[in-house]
Amino acid sequence: MAAEGSPRYALRATLTGHRRAVSAVNFSPDGRLLASASADRLIRVWNSSDLSSVAELAGHGEGVSDLAFSPDGRLIASASDDRTVRIWDLGDG
Repeated sequence: MAAEGSPRYALRATLTGHRRAVSAVNFSPDGRLLASASADRLIRVWNSSDLSSVAELAGHGEGVSDLAFSPDGRLIASASDDRTVRIWDLGDG
């Protein structure tokens, strides 16, 4: 229950698909996409309007610990426990 005078928030959705703990989430600069990184070694990209899955990015040898979009939203940089940083090109998709 919210305290008097505090705002109430409604849960919009729960996104599922990762098989291990989620370590990072980030919206693209234009707000159209949401990316999530996980210990399952995957990055999942979601359409923030209809919450559909857009892409599953695989390639890290260990869990993905962080991610960030480029300013134009076309690239995602991901950091992993495998001691690599990968750059993913989302192109026009």
